[in-house]
Amino acid sequence: MMNRYIRLFCMSLIRSLIRELSFKVNFLLRFFANAAMLIIYYIFYSVIFSQTNYVAGWNKDEVLILLGTFHIIYNLFLSIFFNNLSGIPFVIRSGILDSLITKPINIQYLISINNIDIASLGNVFLGIILLVISVSNLGLEITIGKLFIYIFYV
Repeated sequence: MMNRYIRLFCMSLIRSLIRELSFKVNFLLRFFANAAMLIIYYIFYSVIFSQTNYVAGWNKDEVLILLGTFHIIYNLFLSIFFNNLSGIPFVIRSGILDSLITKPINIQYLISINNIDIASLGNVFLGIILLVISVSNLGLEITIGKLFIYIFYV
């Protein structure tokens, strides 16, 4: 049963990738616009921490871990849920929902993964890169258990 949902998600991901890459310039512009947001945040915090070492007890790398986590969560929401949730009124008005209800799969899952934004999904990796750099700068010991707990909370 779970295998069917994973295959459906992979098929939706491939279909979204094909759709996104049919407009390559639009895809690249949206990817770089989201990446620019992370860069602007990084510059902002770098300027603040160039004047002081701590803000409310947080040092620069701790704040960048928080920023990387925010960027990961924000882009996961944009890539998977935002377009699908905002498209529900269109799906209802156009009658597409009627045909989706007849499918032998959970309708909520089917509507939730219908349109995956690949450009935002790519920016999740930028957040992960920022997170890895900040964690390594702090010298934190990462274990498998801590990693699973972090992923669970995210």
